[in-house]
Formats: sequence, structure tokens, C-alpha cells
Amino acid sequence: MNNKIKSSIITISIILSLFGGFAGSAHAQTTTIPVPNASIYASLEGGYWPAYGGTNGQGVYNITGGYYDGRGYYLPTGNYTISASANGYVRTAIEKVNVKDGLETTNANILLPVSGAISGKITDAISGLPLQEVFVNAALNPLGKYGAFGTTDQNGNYMISTDLPTGTYNITVDNAVGYLSKTITGASITVGAMTSNVNIALSRSATITGTVKDAVSLAALEGIQVVAQTSGESDVTQDFTNSTGKYALNTDLKTGTYDIRVVSPEGYIEKNITGIAVTEGSQRTIDLLLDRSGIISGRITSATSGQPLDDASVWASSSSYNGIAYTNSTGYYRITDGLGTGSYRIVVWYQNSYIEATGVNVVQGAETPNVNLQIAITELPHGTITGRVTNSTGGPVYAQLQATGDSDYGTASTDANGNYALTVGTTGTYNVTVTSTGFADKNQTSLSVTLNQVTSNINFQLQLLPSGRISGTVQALAAPIPEFHNELIMLLVFASTTAAIVARKKNIKIQF
Repeated sequence: MNNKIKSSIITISIILSLFGGFAGSAHAQTTTIPVPNASIYASLEGGYWPAYGGTNGQGVYNITGGYYDGRGYYLPTGNYTISASANGYVRTAIEKVNVKDGLETTNANILLPVSGAISGKITDAISGLPLQEVFVNAALNPLGKYGAFGTTDQNGNYMISTDLPTGTYNITVDNAVGYLSKTITGASITVGAMTSNVNIALSRSATITGTVKDAVSLAALEGIQVVAQTSGESDVTQDFTNSTGKYALNTDLKTGTYDIRVVSPEGYIEKNITGIAVTEGSQRTIDLLLDRSGIISGRITSATSGQPLDDASVWASSSSYNGIAYTNSTGYYRITDGLGTGSYRIVVWYQNSYIEATGVNVVQGAETPNVNLQIAITELPHGTITGRVTNSTGGPVYAQLQATGDSDYGTASTDANGNYALTVGTTGTYNVTVTSTGFADKNQTSLSVTLNQVTSNINFQLQLLPSGRISGTVQALAAPIPEFHNELIMLLVFASTTAAIVARKKNIKIQF
């Protein structure tokens, strides 16, 4: 046999052996194999993740929690759901894994099923050119707990090969800049197999572009949010103006009529232009001029003491406009957005008290100052328990406290220094309980509390609890479908073509 043909056949054999090796591992594997670099999440009953980690090269993991308090990570006592995920597999969980303080829960082993895979190409429907860096989503149909996504490469190709169990999927491309979203239904995926050539051609979106400027100075406004809405006020797409005031709404705008709205522009009045008709693939220019907001300012104080009130909310509303602000530590507020010319009602809320004023006149672009209001603060009599919560070294601990008496109770949390102030509404004897994640609970009984007095220096020193631990393995029955690089595919095509040409010239029959 000719040496060139031999060389080509050898090259093809090597490449095919690589493919065959992957395929063989997916179908002929009879024993479990470790899954390295799997992500592990431990979810405590209640739904949040207090622990996470990963497997080593042998598929082994060991996690000790996600609460960090300066000593390390802590895993509290409780029942957990342990979830594992890895590229090429379907994420899987085991439930009711019991953990106890200071003990290790072993053999929390997880077996991952091999994922199916889907691939294809995303192109422009008109030019046929590939679209790169476009997100493609695969969701089980009807929508269930599984779904995954991929991103197109520079040639418009995508491949999704994780979290795809056997089933029928919707394949969606959305939020592709300049294009309309599109979904293909009925894509059949099988574990351990590739569903290829699921190609999607995207139609071009309509485009609405323009410039946002100050209505008086005509200065370009940067960072202004502009949205396109349907008549039902559902946002379709949005953009923020750049340094020259330009915006572009060019994603998911189908042929139809839209409202163009400027959202909460700082120092200006919102603007809404209705009835903007567009056609897919076409462009319209809508320039926007924003009117400067009127301003209302003043101070909010206590009618009883005359002291300024911090963090009081001040709301201004007219028949067409409204705005809100909050007082600072000096009681000063300034409403600067969303106020057009008109007569306003001012409502001030502070704790459980409020006051209002009417007939406050505002002119857009001008300030109405000295709108000062006093609120009569009604403070109920109360007793107070104060102190500090620390750890064994004297450091502050973030903790929750509850005081329980015969006819009342109160709750509080410590600040950054471990200090707390706990108030109750009746004179009596109280029991105080302190809890903090990673520490043993502590309580103090028979504390005497009197209205309008402070029971001070009720301090607590908490003792650390030893962390629980969870360990186990993550394994699979087969290796996942590999994500082949384009270079490898091109090498196979080149080698196959070369061998075929040489064989044709030598009139030699070659079978692959």
C-alpha cells in the first residue's frame, strides 16, 4: 500500500480511536468512575445553602459549612439536602442527610447520570452570518426543574452538554442584541447521546434610537434609563444613555406599537411617549427632551422635644406627579426627582406617627424651600435591658436576643460591637435567651425590669459549638459526552478528505 495512504489511514485511525474511546466509555462502562471537580452544595431545611465545596481528583468531598465567624466554617446540626453538579452530567441530590455538631456524617455518596447534549448554529436569518456570544437556553418541556444554557463561539456554534436528562426540550435564543428572540420546540434529547444540527436563524429586531437632552440647556444626559413598553406596560427592552446622551432599543422589538419611557431620571421628570410604531428590521429615531424637576426641601422635627428626626420618609404627590425623600441626622430632606408644576400634598411618616400638609406649590425647575413640619411622637413607656454579647476571647458576636415575661416580650440583635438594647412594655420578671449560629444558646432567668428604667450590664459570653461535617464521593457510570474542539473536527475532516483523494487516484477502496 502507498505510504501516503497508510499515513492517512493511520491518522484517521488515531482520531477515530479518540472518538471511539469517548463513545466506548459512555456505553461500555460497567463500574463507577470518580467525578473530579464536581460542585457540592449542602442545603439546610429551609432552603438556603450553608455549605459548599468540591470533589478532588478521586471524586471525594468533605465540607464543614459556609458560616464564617473568624474561626473557620461551621455546619450546624440539622437535616440537609446534598446536591452535586459537574460538567457533562445531570445535577443530582440526596435528601435528609443528618448532621450533628462535632460529628462527621460519612458516605453521603452521589451517583451522577450522564447528561444528554445538544448542538447547533445560530445565524442571522437574512445574511446567514454566524452570531457569536449569543446565549442559548435548553429547558425541559413542559418546564420542569431541568434547564441549561450555552454560548455561541466565533463561528456561531453552540453545545450544551450539562443538566440535560432524557426528554423533549424548548431551545430558546433570547436577549441577542439586534435580534428577536426565537424558540424551537420539540427538541428530543437522550442521555449519553448528541442531538446535533439544532440550528436557529434569528430575525432582526426593530430599532428605536435617539438622544436624551436637558430641555433647557440641551446638554446631553448620561446614564438615563430608557425602556420600550407594550401597551400593557410590560417592559420589552431597555438601554442607558452613553456620554453623548445616545440610547438604542434594538432587542426583541417586533412589528407593533410601543411606549417609550424614561425611568426615574435623577433631577428630572419622567417622560412617556406613546404610540411609537415600528417594523421588524427597520429603525426609528426618537429624541427626548427632559424637563427639570421641581424641588421641595425642609426639616422634620419632633413636636414634643423639637429635636430633628432621622430617617423620616417625606412623600410629595399631586394629581400627576410624585416624589419621595428621607431625612438625614439633622432632620433635613430634599425631594429632587419627579416633581412637575402643581399643588402638592406632603405626608411625613416617622415610626408609628405621621403628619400631612396640603397646598404646597411647586414649579418645575425651581425649589420650594422651608417646607418644615413637626410630628407629635407618641412614645409608649418601656423598660430596657442592655449589655454585650461576646465569644470566649472577648470578641463581639452577632446574636439574637429574646426577653420573655408573663405578659410581654421583646427582641433585639447585637450591633457590630456586640452591644444590644432590648425593650419590653411592662414591669416584671423576664427570661432572656441568646442565640447565634455556631454557638451554644445561653439564657438568664428572673431579670427584674421596671418601666422607664434601664437594667444594664446583662452580658453574655457564648461558647463555640464544634462543627458538623459531611463527606462522601461523587461518581458516575460513564464518562460524559466530550466537548470536541473545532480544531479536532477539522483535523478529522482534513484527514478523511486527504485519504479519499489519494485512494481515488490510486483506485483503492477505503471504508471508514
